[in-house]
Amino acid sequence: MLLAGLLISVLTGGAVATAGLMQLNDLTNEFKSLSHEAPLRKGTVEQAAPGKPQTILLVGSDHRYADGKKDARSDTMMLVRIDPKQSAITVLSVPRDLAVEIPGRGLAKINESYTLGGLDLTARTI
Repeated sequence: MLLAGLLISVLTGGAVATAGLMQLNDLTNEFKSLSHEAPLRKGTVEQAAPGKPQTILLVGSDHRYADGKKDARSDTMMLVRIDPKQSAITVLSVPRDLAVEIPGRGLAKINESYTLGGLDLTARTI
């Protein structure tokens, strides 16, 4: 009876773990399929040296899943600064209606840089 209970517990745990990993894999594939297709141009971003401060650009998009439009705009832009020597992480939110000079495009709202050139142009604009 004890052996049967142990066997049922192990098999149930294995089934739950397998189902969880399969769900995580599906979620990962979904994120990959929704990500921006245009790669970053060489020199747009540099890899931070280990142990040195780095700044990460977070960009949110108003593109909706299964929406036939290809021209998504960025609705959120944040710069996150991580410095191993500091005891805090700093965040700067960039207003989406901020008027800026977009490289090669002229004066426009900063969120248009995402529509015009994806993540690469957004990073170069910021």
